[in-house]
Order: sequence, then C-alpha cells, then structure tokens
Amino acid sequence: MNIEFLVTGNLIMATRLLFLGRDRPLSLTTALWLSAIQLLALVPLNVTAAWYLLAGLLPAVNLGLYAREGLLGGKSDGLRFLSLLLLLIVTSVIFAQQFNPGLRSETHEVVQLLAEHSLLLAWVGQFGASKVLLISFGLLLLVLEVNFLIRVIFSLSGMVPDDIAVKAGGENADGGFTVREYNAGRIIGILERMLILFFVLVDQFTAIAFIIAAKGIARFKELDQREFAEYVLIGTLLSTTLAIVVGVVVKMGLR
Repeated sequence: MNIEFLVTGNLIMATRLLFLGRDRPLSLTTALWLSAIQLLALVPLNVTAAWYLLAGLLPAVNLGLYAREGLLGGKSDGLRFLSLLLLLIVTSVIFAQQFNPGLRSETHEVVQLLAEHSLLLAWVGQFGASKVLLISFGLLLLVLEVNFLIRVIFSLSGMVPDDIAVKAGGENADGGFTVREYNAGRIIGILERMLILFFVLVDQFTAIAFIIAAKGIARFKELDQREFAEYVLIGTLLSTTLAIVVGVVVKMGLR
C-alpha cells in the first residue's frame, strides 16, 4: 500500500466514525456534513482527474445512503458496509501508480515543519509513517466497519433474537437489552477487537483466549438463556475471527 492510499483511506474511515452509535437512519444534514468533512480530507492531494473522481464519489455515496435510509426509512448496515468497500476499491484504483495524484508539496512541508516541533511526530517518522498509518487503518476498520459486517451476517442468517433486535434500535427497554446494556456491549466489542489486534501484532495469541474467557465470565448468568447464549457466542467468535484476520493482514503489511 502506498502512503497516499493509506492517508486518504484513514481520513475517509475517520470521518465515517460519525456513524458510531448512530442507529437511526441517516439524515440529510449528517450526509452533507459527512461529505464536506470527507472533501476536506482530500486537501493534502494534488488536484488531478483522479482527485475529481474521488471528490464526486464521496458525496454521491453519502447522498445515496441518505436516499436509502432517510427517505425510504430504516438503517441499512449492509449498505453502510458496502459503501466503504466501494470507496476503498475505487480509492485503491485511483492510487495505483498510473493514476496516483500524489501528495501536494505543501503537505510534505507542513508535515516536516510539524515533525520538527513535535516529539510524537518525530517518533512516527522514525518508526515509519506508513507503518503507523497501516496500524491505524486496521484500528479504524475494527472500531466501526467490522461491526456493520457482523450485523449483516447476523441479519442474513436470522440469528438475532426478536427481543434483542428491538433493543438494538433503542426503542424499548421492556425485557431483553436496555439501551445502556446495548451501548456497553458495543464499547466492549470495540475494545475487544482493538486488544486482539494488538496481541496479534506482538504475537501473543494466547492472550486472546483470556479476553474471550473474561467476556464469558462477565456474561455467565445470562448464558443460561439458550437463544441469548447462541447470540453472544456467535457474535464473539465473529468479532474475534475478523479482528485476527485484520491483525494478520496488518502484520504482513508491516514486514
């Protein structure tokens, strides 16, 4: 992966963190704000035909999501995940050697100036900017995007119990999950995947077993309910597997 792709991919995924915790359909205001912020993420690049293509694609994807969710109603995890895949695939083509717009000379100058006045940026330069960007790329995938994929798999397989599905929308707190429990579970899942990525990068696969065991102990009493136990087990295994896959891919890229 070249550094231009990593910079742009990280910035695009960072802006998509606006989706985090947003279980309602996408509003027009959010879609426009998201588009505006993502267009700002293209400022470090040279303005070429490829730049214009990406600049047109970003708002088109966000407005397409709004048309599906805001106008037709209902949040679509599948489309949110597919929109990222589309953006990353097109971006990977745009930043291929023959189309790569490259970074502005001003971008290099600003980064160099900041590195001279920041120990943290200086360390990043010594460690390798591409390595830091690749690790952050993996982290951003695990914080939000992987969660969309997990929900899509649950939805397609019909494995979400009815009462849990209601609570996921935050509409009702009578039985099943309360909104607080649902949000806590989401944060636990994010932290779990981040830790797994770290352990994969440092070759501590045994520690992953302790994470899964600790989660099982915390949910021990609730696992008496078979339907809920299956839901938690499948979700944990999916989350762990995807985190390990992302970690292995990132680790291969760091070599």
